[in-house]
Amino acid sequence: MDLCVVRGGKFNQVDLSYSPQQPGIKNAYPKVRREFVMQRRVLYIFIILSFLISGCELSDTLSFKGESEHWSAEVVIHKASGHESEDVILTYKGEEPENVGAFDYAIDAPSWGVSRGGVQLNKGGVFSHRGESLNERNTSEDAELRMTINWDDKSETFTLIRK
Repeated sequence: MDLCVVRGGKFNQVDLSYSPQQPGIKNAYPKVRREFVMQRRVLYIFIILSFLISGCELSDTLSFKGESEHWSAEVVIHKASGHESEDVILTYKGEEPENVGAFDYAIDAPSWGVSRGGVQLNKGGVFSHRGESLNERNTSEDAELRMTINWDDKSETFTLIRK
């Protein structure tokens, strides 16, 4: 929108359209826009920090390792929101892991225990299993776990300590 103004006998053309970069035109819109942008930034920062803080407070991982003559074991306990689950990794250290066949294992902790039977090693001699999330367990950081493995009429029991 243009406006023609006569000054001193000359026509001058003045642009009245809004432009935030144009100095001298006073308008509340840029100030309101800046405040809105700042409020959104603060909200985004608050949301991101909330996710980070809640994630740090609610999850914890404990790793226990041990070995015997024929086996090495690692049990990783995942704690989140009052629940615990375990990852079990068993590795056969002996010759010819394909000849081990089905075996059983049991884990005894101070406040819980779990066992599985009829499990098999993969071709590399490793067995892994992710346990279910249970809320009645509470494994402490200084706990010692007892692992018992039964296979081919043999049995080994050893201790897993936190690493």
